[in-house]
Amino acid sequence: VGALALWRTDDLGSFPALGAGLTMGLMPSTLLAMADGGPRVLVVLGVGAALVAVGGILRLGAPLLAGAAAVVLTSLVELGPVVASLPRYITFGIAGAVLLYLVRGAG
Repeated sequence: VGALALWRTDDLGSFPALGAGLTMGLMPSTLLAMADGGPRVLVVLGVGAALVAVGGILRLGAPLLAGAAAVVLTSLVELGPVVASLPRYITFGIAGAVLLYLVRGAG
């Protein structure tokens, strides 16, 4: 319904048209994937990546944000134990390198 309204109306943004539907469709599955794991994680990551791609190609903010949120939340939960098991100096070194890259890219 939101996609049809977005297609018919020129001045309607993607967040009012698609935001509620994407949130209600994707976030419960994301929360379940974070809690249970299993094959649901792959489905959430795939759908999230597809939404990021569609949002980027069509220049729509709602699919881009919903897909990115699902991918980031699921990835953090899945990668958390791996990062926690690394020696602390490696974790701080990677975090520092990422911060330097962000500062250097912004300047």
